[in-house]
Amino acid sequence: SLALKAGTGGITFTSGQSVSVTGVASAATPYAVLGGDYYISCDVTAGILTITLPAAPATGRHLIVSDSVGQSGANTITIDGNGKSISLAGTSAGTKTIATAYRAVQLYYNGTLWNGSVLG
Repeated sequence: SLALKAGTGGITFTSGQSVSVTGVASAATPYAVLGGDYYISCDVTAGILTITLPAAPATGRHLIVSDSVGQSGANTITIDGNGKSISLAGTSAGTKTIATAYRAVQLYYNGTLWNGSVLG
């Protein structure tokens, strides 16, 4: 079992580990991922959103991009690899799109490309 305590700007696990939660709305498009970002909670109620990944990510970098309000079926979230390919759902491309309500994508940079998996 896992217990989570949500705090301002992050999630703290019962083990004491904390992860950053960044809320981004469509008005911020394109949003450039920052060094401290880990979980990017997207609100696309008012329109589409592009999340631009770092141009020179550290090997081993993890990110989660999530449709937190269930509106990506109407207003998509585009993840831009910023010169790096994103391998997700059996294909690899420079951009990937979240177009299903409440969908999230977990990304891991392996030194060459972003490997992704769909959550939810």
